[in-house]
Amino acid sequence: MILLATVLLTFPYCPVDSARASISIREVPVRALLFAEQAARIDGEGLLELARLLELSGRFREAGRVYALAAASGGETSDWLKNRSRGVSALDTTLVLEAVLRNRGDTTVERVILTMPRPRSHEPYQRLSILGSDFTGDGRLLTCLVDSLPPGGVVTKTTVVRVTQTPFTFRPLDSVLSDDALADLVLTAGRVEGTREDPGPCLEMSMELVKRSPLPMHVEGGLVIRSDSLVFHAWAVLDTLIPGLPVDPLLFRSDSMMAVGHCPTDVIPLWGLDSTDGYELSALFSGAGADLEIGMRAYLR
Repeated sequence: MILLATVLLTFPYCPVDSARASISIREVPVRALLFAEQAARIDGEGLLELARLLELSGRFREAGRVYALAAASGGETSDWLKNRSRGVSALDTTLVLEAVLRNRGDTTVERVILTMPRPRSHEPYQRLSILGSDFTGDGRLLTCLVDSLPPGGVVTKTTVVRVTQTPFTFRPLDSVLSDDALADLVLTAGRVEGTREDPGPCLEMSMELVKRSPLPMHVEGGLVIRSDSLVFHAWAVLDTLIPGLPVDPLLFRSDSMMAVGHCPTDVIPLWGLDSTDGYELSALFSGAGADLEIGMRAYLR
């Protein structure tokens, strides 16, 4: 017994490595948190590991306190830490979506129809309501008519949305999603590769995941809060078994745990993108030689 203890003590022991080894894609076991708590007593990196595991296990208030402690002990707060601290805090804000149409051609373009998906709530963690909009419609799509746009003209159409959202996680994943089904889904997400660099591979990868997934899925879109800016983003969502569970194939490259079944408040889901072929904004018009540029921007008010 003394010999065995002596042999064990000769091997390096790292509680951070033990925490990572204990993590499951289905849940975050208690032993992983215990190992992370040990690591947090050693150095600042351990604090971040503990906060991250608390967040993934759905213990958001505790995660927020540990993130704040890490920020206070580290002196300078990184953008990553700011985003993670924001992600475990409740969100209650007004969101402004601006659709911008610009005529870069030499002729006037008439009767341009702008189309975007209708923003909708994501229960149980998000409630969303449209306070006002230049777009109209009763179904999944909203439209706006621009009667005429001269050469060099620019038109901005605005939609104002109230968003109330709390951090949420699907862990522990429901038993109706078997280990084999989850493994197949995760394996597929890990194999999806994006080729587009501009504006980004997230939409392409999400559409590919939906196509190859062993389970029915659809593409969803929304915003990611990064520092002081809002970035449009897309990911895949389960339709059956655990409806609404997100799988982000782009995030999967860097953080497979965060990419499956996690809904922090620095990610704001807005709408389904299947009905618009993946686009947040589309324009329908006629006229030979017309040169129109469309885009969408977002900010919090």
